[in-house]
Amino acid sequence: MKKLILVFMCLAPVLCAVSCAGAEKVGEYVPGVNTEDGYSSDWLGMEFAPTENLYLATSEEIEELLEISADMLYVDEETGEEVLDWARVTTVYEMMATDEMTGDSVIVMAEKIGDTGIGVDEYIEVLKTQINTQLGVGAVYSSAAKATVAGQKYTRFAYTLNFDGVEIGQTMYLRKQGDRMIAICVTAENEAVENAIISCFKAK
Repeated sequence: MKKLILVFMCLAPVLCAVSCAGAEKVGEYVPGVNTEDGYSSDWLGMEFAPTENLYLATSEEIEELLEISADMLYVDEETGEEVLDWARVTTVYEMMATDEMTGDSVIVMAEKIGDTGIGVDEYIEVLKTQINTQLGVGAVYSSAAKATVAGQKYTRFAYTLNFDGVEIGQTMYLRKQGDRMIAICVTAENEAVENAIISCFKAK
């Protein structure tokens, strides 16, 4: 149950009520690729090679989490098949890996925020509001700090949740790229495990 709640928290789009019109263009968004060996994204400039104890979800398993509507599809002129238009998908779950024994996990998410003027600091404040109002649990937040993941600068934001006396720690690594907020969400039993998971990310 705890794992399901945490996964829901990580994946719920923070700014779903914000209009995404007029998005900034920094290269067209292209989602990463998941294989048996790991995850790789040219657009994000990074790759992830899981340790033996981490189960990497397949692309098919991740796509089941997407809410796909008819206006997100277009017909490929060459094949005649319907294809998903990633530019219309508000929240894309790029990668998910979980230690099924401990519940430790990592998720990479790209949320479309468009030309809203929302930066990382504002995103964190909205995230806090979402945690407080939607989950209704006690939360203790740490101060945001700078961090580096796969050679790129992120803002590290950690918090502890209290579910009926059980404390669970979670950390978000955030940065904005183009019209999307990139979030790496780590659930780990301690900081050493968190660092070990983050070290699996490498620059491309």
